[in-house]
This record gives sequence, C-alpha cells and structure tokens, in this order.
Amino acid sequence: MVVKKTIKEHRLIRHLSQQELSARSGVSIRTIQRLENNDTNGSPFVIKSLCKALDIPLDSFKNTHTQIDDKSLTSTKQLKYINFSSLLALFIPFSNLIVPAILYFSFRKFLFSEIDKEAALKIISFQIIWSAFTLVLIVFIPLFIQLVFGTSEIMDVPIFIWVYLLFLSLLLVITLSTAARLNQSKDIISFSPNLL
Repeated sequence: MVVKKTIKEHRLIRHLSQQELSARSGVSIRTIQRLENNDTNGSPFVIKSLCKALDIPLDSFKNTHTQIDDKSLTSTKQLKYINFSSLLALFIPFSNLIVPAILYFSFRKFLFSEIDKEAALKIISFQIIWSAFTLVLIVFIPLFIQLVFGTSEIMDVPIFIWVYLLFLSLLLVITLSTAARLNQSKDIISFSPNLL
C-alpha cells in the first residue's frame, strides 16, 4: 500500500528545497509553490515530473485529485495541437498568430488545469513575439544590407525571403523542441515571456 503524503512532505523527506525539486523535475518553482499551497491540483505531466524527480509512484500524493487518465491525456494532446499549428506559417505566412489562438479558444474548456492553460498561452505568446521580430527584421535587415553592400538579392533571391526562411527554420526548431518538452513533462519555452 502506498502511503500518501503531500508534495511538500515528500520533498522535505528527501531534504530538497523547492529550487532543487524544480531543477530535478523541470517544473517551475511557482508551480511547486502553488501545488504545495493547494492553489492548484497540477496537470498530469507536472505530477508525472514531480513523481519521477522524487522517485515515487504516481498515486503517492494526497490532496491532489489529478488523475492520469484519458481525460488528462487529452489536455496534453490539445497542447500539442496548439503547438504544432504554429507550423502552418511554413505554408501561409504569419498564420501562426491566428490558428493557435483559434485552437486555444476552441480547446479552452478541455485544458483542465491552470498550468495547461498557462502553457497554451505561453505558446501563443511566443508566436506573437516571433512574428513581431520576424516582421521587423524582414524589413530592416534587407535595408541594412542594401545600404552597406548595395545589393538587395543573394543568388537572385530577395534578401527578405532569406531572412524569412531563416526565421521559419528557427520556428520549426523551437516548435519541435516544445513538443519534446511536452512529451518529457517539462516547462516549455522558458526563455520567452508570457504576454497574455
């Protein structure tokens, strides 16, 4: 029989600070604090991450009602849909702003925990930041190259297209990295602020 303890009790038994548990699990300190204060139940992937970091079975926490079942896996799947929808920018420029937002509002009632909603908003925030930087640099880098080198093309292709392709490559890498972090139950896009 598994003895159920709070997350804080499990953490203290192992002589871990919140910072150390955060580093081991990939779960933010803020999320750990909210879980310990019973402000949230935590998403399935956060609970899995904490259990793995603490080396305990999934059903070891008391005061946590999160169940690792088909319903909670649906939430993770929908986060992946929101994340991968940003890749539509590979085919339709700047569609990465519209489609993830539409999916978020469609899936909002199925994103069960606040942590999942935060993750979705973080994905959308990153898309806003990426689009803004891309748009600005598509304009200014070609202008700069035109002024300095006196050319507006590289290999008969306008420079703004090269800049956009470079940023699309970056978007592809970050989207795939985010998907991998969702699979590993880690915090996503930690380098980007949440604008929403």
